[in-house]
Amino acid sequence: MGRNFIVAFYLPSFYPFKENDEFWGNGFTEWEYVKRATPNFEGHLQPNIPVKGGELNHRMFLMDQMELAKANSISAFCIYSYWFNGRKVMTRAFEYLSLSDETPINFCITWANGSWTRSWDGVENDVLIRQEHFTDSDANFIDDHFSVLSHPNYLKINGKLALLIYRPHLMQDPKQTVENIRERARELGLGELTLLMVQFFGERDPRLFGFDAAVQFPPNLYKDVSLNFDCNSDFSGCIYSYDEVAEKCVASESDFVEYQGVMPGWDNTPRRGNASNIVHGASAEKFRSWMSRAFEKMISKIAQDDDRVLFINAWNEWGEGAHLEPGLKDEYDSLLAVKTVFEKFRN
Repeated sequence: MGRNFIVAFYLPSFYPFKENDEFWGNGFTEWEYVKRATPNFEGHLQPNIPVKGGELNHRMFLMDQMELAKANSISAFCIYSYWFNGRKVMTRAFEYLSLSDETPINFCITWANGSWTRSWDGVENDVLIRQEHFTDSDANFIDDHFSVLSHPNYLKINGKLALLIYRPHLMQDPKQTVENIRERARELGLGELTLLMVQFFGERDPRLFGFDAAVQFPPNLYKDVSLNFDCNSDFSGCIYSYDEVAEKCVASESDFVEYQGVMPGWDNTPRRGNASNIVHGASAEKFRSWMSRAFEKMISKIAQDDDRVLFINAWNEWGEGAHLEPGLKDEYDSLLAVKTVFEKFRN
């Protein structure tokens, strides 16, 4: 009998580190963008900051965040790794994990394998660290993350270590690279992998790249017609319907394994300002309903003996308004919705 469990994406960047100091100035963190965001229309809640308020910083160490997640039925964090052909940045979360044999919940890795740009400034074409993919060396990712992948609490899906890759289409030869990654994991004694492709704009089918399954990542793929709002005169972004995004995700049909993805909200005004994309109409109750429908969809589509994994975007994406960590808008309501749904589908 397969398991039902919930995994939340985790952004490891909310603390000062060398590269941020070099690019934006000493002591910079993304909290600078979060706390200075301004509304784009009447009733638009910005800035949306943690309920504890005060000076925004990396308020909670990873283990404390994991404890809060555990208390609300989240099974694992899926932590982004920023690895650029051997160069690693934003590594504090993995350093914490390597120092402990036990963690409150499980964890896994998503390789954020694109170039690092000034996206926090809305300037995607200004590359800070370029990602250079090489078929012969991309598998070194496994070597450089061995201490994390071999951790006793690393997440397994269907009995195999789970590894997500965000944009496999950027690789020189994705299928060969994926096979090299699998083989390197075997050589290092890690065994077989469950390789998951994060669905990106235009890319849905994991089989095209040699992956085992796909992970929905709303609002990727599922934004459609924008809504009309009376916004400030400088606004050039788009506003979408939360209900529509949820419906498109749940209604998605495929003949491959597709793990459902949900989000408590989306509003990247802190990063994009007047050019932001906003998903309007989110609430904890709608989020709870979406999660329930997503689990029901997976139960109907995924074999009874296989795991059914619900991915949430995200635990702490404050710069894009997608966070389970309690904020001013819904406080603890979204976390409580997760707990309610998990109790319903616990097995």
